[in-house]
Order: sequence, then structure tokens, then C-alpha cells
Amino acid sequence: MTQITWPDQFWKDMVPSCSADTEALRKARNSALTEILEAGAGRPIVAVSGSGAPDSHAKEAQFIGGLIAKLGLNLINGGIDGVMFDVTEGFLAAAAKLPGGSSPGTAIRVIPADPKRVAKAKQLSESLTGARCIFTELESRSQLGPDSRNHVLIAAADVVICLPGQEGSKSEARLAKQVYHKPVIAYGTKARGEDDWIQAIAGYQIGRTENPETWLRQVLRLGPS
Repeated sequence: MTQITWPDQFWKDMVPSCSADTEALRKARNSALTEILEAGAGRPIVAVSGSGAPDSHAKEAQFIGGLIAKLGLNLINGGIDGVMFDVTEGFLAAAAKLPGGSSPGTAIRVIPADPKRVAKAKQLSESLTGARCIFTELESRSQLGPDSRNHVLIAAADVVICLPGQEGSKSEARLAKQVYHKPVIAYGTKARGEDDWIQAIAGYQIGRTENPETWLRQVLRLGPS
């Protein structure tokens, strides 16, 4: 089983109100992490965070998903609505159009195993044929605490792209920058009025890019297009 040093001190110092870590939570995190890395088959993994609101930043999300597929990388996200659906849809559409001989990565969706969200994920899966679903007992109730699947998403990723979102998205950005020290960039426009997101990104000292392909090629050393 894949092991990682989870941020116990972070939970004690920065999230004092969160639930205590337990052996069951550690087992759930390690199990999900192992499944993700096995699904990734050794290719770099790009985590994409963003709003869960339906049709939120759909154009940007589909573009990012398509880019990840064209570069032969794996995609990982939280797996339900909004950016998570759209980025997966963009990935799968682009993967289906790759020329013969090209080998796309895998779109990986990490989904809480409670019945309502499992049912929702399976309903959405009818439009996302080919994506890999990983179900976990981690619920993300505290966003940053030891019961949050956000830790697994970021720990498994090689790089992180942040689209505008709410508390879950901001927590993933914070984890990427301050806890797991992953290369992370923000992508999106100020014109959409995401003031809280913009303020959070600035506070975490995360830069913004209008050219995510160049950034991905540089940080993952993929070479020029």
C-alpha cells in the first residue's frame, strides 16, 4: 500500500476544530491514494479544482480537460458537478479525437461513498464513459481536516490547476501551496466576479496564468509543443 506522511501538525495547529485523525481515516486515505496512483499508471497527474455549481466556468474547465488529454496526462478531480464534470467531459472528448497510436491518460473521479453522491456520480457517468470512479469513505465535511478527500486529491497530484470556486476549491488551493508544496497555478478571469476566490489565491501566493499549456510543459518537463 502506498504510504505518505500526512500533515498531523497542520491539523493540530491550523484546523483545531476538525475531527481527530483515526486509524480508519488513515486507512481510507491510503487506500484511495493507492487506487489513484494505480489508475494513473505512472503518468503525471493533474488535479483540477473549481466550483461545483452546474455550468460554472464550463468553457474554461472543458478547455483544461482537453489540454490535459492532449498532453497525455492523467486528470483527477472531486467527481460530481460543475467544473469537476466539465473538465472530465473536456478530457474525454479530446481523448476520443486523438490520432491513432496516441495514448491518453485516465480521467479519475474521487467520490464520497455516501448513497446520494454515489447515485449522482453514476447518473453523471452515463455522459462520462471511460472515466475511472474511485469511491472513498472520506467525506470532506471539514474541507481541511483528516476526514477530507481534498488531502488525497492534492497528495496524489503532480501539479494543481485552480479554477474559480468556493470553500472546497479554496481549501484545495491552500493544501497544494502550503501543505503538500505542489506546483500550482490559478486559471480563470476576474471578470466573473469571484472576489473571494481571487483574494484567497492571492493570500496563498498562487500565481495566475493565461497559458496553462506552457506552464504544464515547463513544470512537468514535457518539452515544446
